[in-house]
Parts: sequence; C-alpha cells; structure tokens
Amino acid sequence: WLAELILDELGLTVERFIKMKEGGLEPLDLRILDPSVGTGTFLSLIIQRYGEYLKRSNEFITHEIAREALKKITMNVVGFDIDALAVLTARTNYMIALAVTGLLEHKGGESIEIPIYMANSVVTAEELKEKVMVNIEGKTELVEVVKVPTAIGDFQIPTRLVEDRSILQLLSELRESLRHGYGADHETVREIMRKYSLSKVEEKLVRDLYSELLELKDKGVDEVWIPIIKSHIIPVLFKNSFDYVVGNPPWIAYRYIVNPDYQAKIKNMIKDVYRLVTDEHLMTHMEMATLFFVRSLDLYLKDNGLIGFVMPKAIFSADQHDVFRRGDVASVKYQFKLIIDCEEVEPLFYVPTCAIVAQKVVR
Repeated sequence: WLAELILDELGLTVERFIKMKEGGLEPLDLRILDPSVGTGTFLSLIIQRYGEYLKRSNEFITHEIAREALKKITMNVVGFDIDALAVLTARTNYMIALAVTGLLEHKGGESIEIPIYMANSVVTAEELKEKVMVNIEGKTELVEVVKVPTAIGDFQIPTRLVEDRSILQLLSELRESLRHGYGADHETVREIMRKYSLSKVEEKLVRDLYSELLELKDKGVDEVWIPIIKSHIIPVLFKNSFDYVVGNPPWIAYRYIVNPDYQAKIKNMIKDVYRLVTDEHLMTHMEMATLFFVRSLDLYLKDNGLIGFVMPKAIFSADQHDVFRRGDVASVKYQFKLIIDCEEVEPLFYVPTCAIVAQKVVR
C-alpha cells in the first residue's frame, strides 16, 4: 500500500495515463526506474496500472496494441539491484505482472529482455575508471580503462567504449564468436573489432578481454561473464534518461560498510561530491538511503523529473541529514514536493518511516 501511495502522489495513476492519452501524449513512453528494485514491488504495480490503462482506453486490445505496449514497457520500466537473489525475484515478479495484464502472451516468437539488471546504482562504472600501462609493439602506453570487478578478478575495458555505449554491441557480437570457440586471431573476431575503429591500445585490451572469456569458456563457465560485464556498465548508459525514479533504498549507516575500498568511494561521494556532511564525526552516522536519494536524482532523473522514495524518518531531525533537509547539497538541486509521515502506521518497518517526493531542479 505504501508503494501504491507513492505512485499515486507521483501521478503514476490510471486516470492520469488516460488524460495524457486524451491530450495526445503516450503514457507508455514515460521512463521509470527503481534503482534498488528489491522484489520488484514498485515496477510490478506500474505494469499492472499500465494494463488497466490499456483496458480502459481501448474498446478492444488488439495483438498489435498489446505487442507495442509490451515493447515499450520492457524498454522504459527498469530496475537495478546489487543483490543477485533480488534481481532474480524482481525479474520473476516483473514477468508475472506482464502475464497478469495479458501482455506477455503477445510477444510472439521474439525474445524480450526483462530490464532488471544486477548493477550498483551508486558506484557506477564511471567511478571504476583508472589508468593502466599497456605494452604494445614494444612500447608502453598509459590508457584509461573501466575495471569491472568479479569473483575471478577484474576485467579491463577501454573507457571510450563505455562512454560511447559501443561496448554493449561489441560484447554481443563477440559472444557469438565465443560460442563457436573462435580464437582471438580468427578472421571473424578481427572483422568484428575492425567495425569499432579501435586504436591499437584499445584493440589490445579487447583482445585480452576476449582471450580471458575464451579461457573461461574452455573451463565451462563462459555464459555468465558477458552479462555480468554488461550489468556493471548499464547504469552509465541510462544517465539522466528517466522521468521518474521510485523505490525503497537500502537503510544502512556508512559505518557498517565492510569493504574498505567501497567505503572510501562512498565517503568521497558523501563528503566531496555532494557535501552531505563535512564533519568527520557525522560521517559514520550518515545513512545510505540519503546518498541513494541524492545520487539517483543526480544520475538518472531528467531535469524536472520526480523521485519518490521510502526513507527512514531520521532525515527529519538527525544532524547528519541537515544539508539534505535544506536541499543544499552540491552538484544537484531539488525541491521537496511532499513528505509523508508514517510515524504511527503499524505494522510497517522496524524503524520510524516516511516517504518523500521531490523534483529535480534545473541548475
């Protein structure tokens, strides 16, 4: 019900969808992200509302109408989560929602991608960039790469290919060559690389990546790695592209982050990028929910877009949230539109809860 209420307050209602359609706008073109998707509650509800909108705005839902709606929903209603089980659960619930609305049966013989990705919404590939030395033709060159950390080590990808988005298509094409077991010197692999106008250093890095993936294939563990690499990169590709961001971000204090490297990146964002706190004694108390709110609004929302989050009520009074309350953070501007106090609502969560709706303001 809290997710329903937040969607209502954001204006993501069946009634508004119908009015948009009457005004010549297509509500299915709205782009909506849940950056901490969990079990997929918010996105499942949105899909169900789209299903009701289609029923009420069409005398008869033809195969063409349903198929187009399915295509648009799976392009525009997106979720991220860092937890593999959450991603699996959310994808399942997303598919159930599509089935319940009757849309899934209209996909025909085409494959569809359920747009729930195992990705870090806060520390994106842009924060994983670093410069490395690459030896090529007897010379050593310094090149910027994105390091994708995995359980078996880091994959290195030329930053340019991430920034211009070509890495996704390149990986898809290389995946076909991997399935055939072609070596890095196979003409098909060389032809694929030529299509992307790689510099000599970039080609060396891509060849090394391909060789690593081929070695993993020979060990019988190749299928998982390309999707994992793509998932790490996906958030960058969605930068400032959503009309709405919704969700229930993680409620964990900074001091409970175990990984020291990750903690250092989070600290940099809190203190230097957004200046949410400057006093060191407040840093340990800062909650990830607040950073998640600001970061999601900054990274993913279009100008004037709306965000609706479930938040701990500590943001009302705790000293570490003072800058956030005043809307005085660095790098991004926003205006609170609505605060929902859930203090006396039971049962709910184990700590006092609220919900916030805010709008991203053009700087």
